Amino acid sequence: MSLKVRLAEFDASRKRPPEVTAILRRGIDSVRESGGEMTRTIVGAFACILVAAGNGFAEEGRWMLMSRHGECAPIAVLARKVPDMGPVTSPGHFLQVLQSKGIAAERIDHSGDAVQVNVPQLELSPMFVRYETCTAFDRKIP
Repeated sequence: MSLKVRLAEFDASRKRPPEVTAILRRGIDSVRESGGEMTRTIVGAFACILVAAGNGFAEEGRWMLMSRHGECAPIAVLARKVPDMGPVTSPGHFLQVLQSKGIAAERIDHSGDAVQVNVPQLELSPMFVRYETCTAFDRKIP
């Protein structure tokens, strides 16, 4: 089986939209052509993203919860596990609510678009994802 066929099967198994696949392929070709220049540019851009995330800019926007099967749900469903939670808009806000109730929690950033919050006391580990991520993979989201 050729590498091209294996990549196509992998992309199909990950349910990547064709636009994402095309961007990834263009990036790979660009890196080959430019040698190390493209790598330095990507590393610099990544550093800027990390700085912005550390300053809290990454928290802006609409967030949702993702189940282990890939479906998305509104954050309000957490109210079943965390009574008197109130309106929560982001992973950072959820951590603040938990801390104000004296509940210990750990934040794990998977990327700028996915954040997991482990709450051992409540046996809870929700995965927060950006709304845009949900709409890209789950076509049922309005």
